[in-house]
Amino acid sequence: MADAYTSTSLTDLVKTGYDRRAFLALRPELFFSLTAGTRRMPVALTNPGTTVTFTGYDDLAVATTPLTETTTPDSVAPTTAVKNVTLTEYGNVAKSTSKLRGSSFLDMPAVDPVLADLIGYNAALSYDTLARDALVAGTNVYYIGTPANTARNTIDAGSTITSAAARYVVAKIRGANGRPFGDMGVGNGFAGFIHPDVALDLRQETDAGGWMIPTNYGQDQSGRWNGMIGRYEGIQWIETPRAPMFANASSGGGAGGTIDVYATIICGREALSMAWSSVEHGPEPSFVVGPIVDALKRFHTVGWKWFGGFGRFRDLEELWRIESSSSIGANT
Repeated sequence: MADAYTSTSLTDLVKTGYDRRAFLALRPELFFSLTAGTRRMPVALTNPGTTVTFTGYDDLAVATTPLTETTTPDSVAPTTAVKNVTLTEYGNVAKSTSKLRGSSFLDMPAVDPVLADLIGYNAALSYDTLARDALVAGTNVYYIGTPANTARNTIDAGSTITSAAARYVVAKIRGANGRPFGDMGVGNGFAGFIHPDVALDLRQETDAGGWMIPTNYGQDQSGRWNGMIGRYEGIQWIETPRAPMFANASSGGGAGGTIDVYATIICGREALSMAWSSVEHGPEPSFVVGPIVDALKRFHTVGWKWFGGFGRFRDLEELWRIESSSSIGANT
């Protein structure tokens, strides 16, 4: 005779168990906003406004013609250059209700701290995305290809990143007097944001001018063993899944097919600028606990706000984008 006291017979006593501690999504590190080398609140602003204009002087042309002893040389007029940063108001809000807080199975008071965490990370992610979007809109682009591609939609499956492309970009930035970051590890280096799918191709490049041979046979093989590009070709490489990827952006120049195109961003110290309004805001988003305004005090509101903006500053000199496919991306 079967035992009557079993989990299958007394189903009212056996229920699905729920962990009362909520978990959050996996989150990437946020790097792009840190490259804003020109982070400034205008120190002599004429008036508040939604656009801040920074004015600079161009250097005078070199003077190598000998002077005439009895003639005063003509004066030269300096030329100026301007850069604009548009200030825009950003923010987000989350709210919990008394009924939710009172009926949730999560450990109390779990709902409000979770909302605060979600809002805080949303502020950081949104802020960093504004910086990334400004960088990816730069106009200096190196399209990978043999022969060289000329547009994003001509990238084909074999257009993977090369060390030669990195060398070319660094030469262009150095040739324009671009300045590297002084805190990028040993020595100075430009910042390079590369998607892990693209970093794989760079690390497995096997020709004599590639990453693998000097890493395998040089004095320091730690990058090889740790699976990290490190500082290479004058660039401190930062692998991040937030490096831009344009899904199905190319057909390889032919009919049909969908190829993902990846953007690897190389920048110098003043490629990106940032400005903000100092009236109610700071250089970074501020956390806001909203007032309880309903008559029964049921609603708790948290949010963030920021009134500022990112803009390209010395982008023609210090900002390049390498566009490529990936051997493990969508490339059919």
